[in-house]
Amino acid sequence: MFPTVALQRPHTEAWIVAAAELGALEKWVRTVAIPTLVTGAADVSNLPPQLDITTGHNDARQALLGAGHMPAADRATARISAAVSRASLVDLAPLPDSPRRDVLHAWIASLDDAQVLERVHRLAAGQVVALVGILAEAHQFAAAQGPGSRSTAGGR
Repeated sequence: MFPTVALQRPHTEAWIVAAAELGALEKWVRTVAIPTLVTGAADVSNLPPQLDITTGHNDARQALLGAGHMPAADRATARISAAVSRASLVDLAPLPDSPRRDVLHAWIASLDDAQVLERVHRLAAGQVVALVGILAEAHQFAAAQGPGSRSTAGGR
């Protein structure tokens, strides 16, 4: 279960998802507040969202170049999507040519969030080729784990 936390604005009584509101606040601080405080204007290059401003940096330019460009709200959305998608991939277990459920769990756990999302997006496109390819990946993983993992007991 992934609950949604929402805030009700008192003046409009509109309900706003907290993550979206915090994302907007983060963007304003990063693109308007800090640049204005530091340079006196907001019309400068934006700070990257993943720049750690809580610590000093020996080389500010290197820190800017090394910082990621995905805001926290987007990273959180991706993490939640990946968690839901992992559960969806386990649903492949009942298919006739699927590896055992424990092998599928281990294979899915070996994937990072981006890999999980990429596979689920391929499946969502409805391509039979995607399903065959994903099952082939799971079988390759099972083969690499050893002979006891290759069983295709229909996910049981």
